[in-house]
Amino acid sequence: KGMSELSIVRGYILTALSFLPPLCTIPPPVLTDLVHYLILNILSQVSQATKNSFQLLTGSVEYSIKIRGWQALCLLYSYITVGIAKQVSQTVLKISGNQVIHPQIRYYL
Repeated sequence: KGMSELSIVRGYILTALSFLPPLCTIPPPVLTDLVHYLILNILSQVSQATKNSFQLLTGSVEYSIKIRGWQALCLLYSYITVGIAKQVSQTVLKISGNQVIHPQIRYYL
């Protein structure tokens, strides 16, 4: 089983995110209410501990969610502003210090 239809949807969302306009052209309400919300929500999802006590299985639903999440964060990194930078960096440091991270996901850190 492993892959779900949601993986395809996540792929389309990644494509859409790659077409976001430059940071300087996004109105402040859109930046905070949409883009920052997306960044923090995705970060929250990828920071959840793995269900089993060790490592993710490549191809599992949980793996797909996390890898697509990190890919999305790579697309959105230029939209991290002073307003959320501290929260983002603390969460990433917490993840990198407290979890066994799949090698393909570690690449995005």
